[in-house]
Amino acid sequence: MGFSTATRYISLADDVSARVGLLALGSLSTLAQRWRLLRSITRRLHWSLGVRPSLVHGLKVHLDPCDDSQVLIFDEVFVRGGYRLDDVPFVPDLVVDCGAHIGLFSLLAKHRFPDARLVAFEPNPANITMLNRQVRRNRLHVETVRAAVWTHDGTGSFEANSSCDGHLLADADSSAKASVALVDLSRYLPLERSTKLILKMDIEGGEDILLPFVLPRLPRACAIFFETHSGEVGWAEHEQRLQAHGFSVTRHNARGLYSDGFALRVG
Repeated sequence: MGFSTATRYISLADDVSARVGLLALGSLSTLAQRWRLLRSITRRLHWSLGVRPSLVHGLKVHLDPCDDSQVLIFDEVFVRGGYRLDDVPFVPDLVVDCGAHIGLFSLLAKHRFPDARLVAFEPNPANITMLNRQVRRNRLHVETVRAAVWTHDGTGSFEANSSCDGHLLADADSSAKASVALVDLSRYLPLERSTKLILKMDIEGGEDILLPFVLPRLPRACAIFFETHSGEVGWAEHEQRLQAHGFSVTRHNARGLYSDGFALRVG
């Protein structure tokens, strides 16, 4: 069972108060008070918050505690363990992070597989600024691309109500929306079938079009972390399609219309 939003904030505030050397935080009686003060300080001083999760021991995760979406994704990746890299039975040569947000999965994967080439795609300009900060401050070799992955190169229309829900729009809905570069994902996939690949795809519904497009191009040894957005029908379609290409499929989490899945083909 997932935590409530309030619980997530309080949990992170407790973690932060144990690490941040601010006497004011320790003097407040409740974690909720500490969290409100922390948000107020960071908002006024334009700080980002540095936290060292045990899952990436030695690396520091930077996030803006005033951005609720960043806190929720932090909780998903580092508190609830939404990406189970222990389920991958091989060491990858390449990791491709589609919909990288602020880079939390990229940090997790780079820590676990430091020798793998890692490419991270993110179209939201604010997010990729934070992603590049994660990479730079942790001195990691990650190729970041400010673009949305798609079936072809070009330009598309992009909309985001928060930092974690940006998505491409159909042409008919593109009036007065932000323009974003599109890159053909297949250009970044390995040409050698012997390459071992981890593909993470969280692109807010774009999986319905992009995943069928890239499936025939994936190497024999491949692990896919993906999200679906269309309830049981959408999950069943992705599951059957992946199984038809030789993948075993597991659903790790379901929440309303959304499901988090893991697909594995050992090769």
